[in-house]
Amino acid sequence: MRVLTEIGEVMSDDRASRIDPSRLHLLDIENMVSGDVSAVRCSAWWADYVTDVGVGERDQITVAAAWRHAAPAFFAVPANARRIGVTSAPDAADLALLDSVDVGRVAHQHDEVIIASGDHIFAPLARALRAAGVRVVQVVASGVGVSAELYCSCDDLICLRGSDRVVEAHNAHSTSAARRGPRASERSSGVAVFAARMADSRPQLRTTDRAAQ
Repeated sequence: MRVLTEIGEVMSDDRASRIDPSRLHLLDIENMVSGDVSAVRCSAWWADYVTDVGVGERDQITVAAAWRHAAPAFFAVPANARRIGVTSAPDAADLALLDSVDVGRVAHQHDEVIIASGDHIFAPLARALRAAGVRVVQVVASGVGVSAELYCSCDDLICLRGSDRVVEAHNAHSTSAARRGPRASERSSGVAVFAARMADSRPQLRTTDRAAQ
């Protein structure tokens, strides 16, 4: 596939996808700190995130949280992050993050999307992004339950430092899975056990190789 740039230059889709490569970080911070949205906890979580996941200069960050948690949640992340304040209604922050994503636009602008959440509500988005040719990585933190549906919908899993418990699958549709060796990014023993259990539940999604089009 060939892409017409704003100045009229025609370039290959491969070249277009490699100019200023970046990632989109979607942060469900209330989920990541297990509801303990204090300044100390949020700052510590973000420090672990930057260390274990990394944030590039071209990366974009979107964080959503209830207004009552706005101060500790929003001040923990960089000043250039997109902040979305919501009501305290159930799933309000999750829905705000979902609404912030235009799959087509993200696929054009980013090579990878990081979903920092264990919530199953993000699974359809992860599948849509992968189908559009975007690599999707899930990030979990210590003590955070991991939806089997979301895990199986992502390309990879990163467990932040200190995440040494066995995480639980909250997916009524998941029953059993064959074992496999954990990926390198599944750093903790707890997540490795979970990953082994869920191995063959991950669907073989048909992704689009933009470089090959």
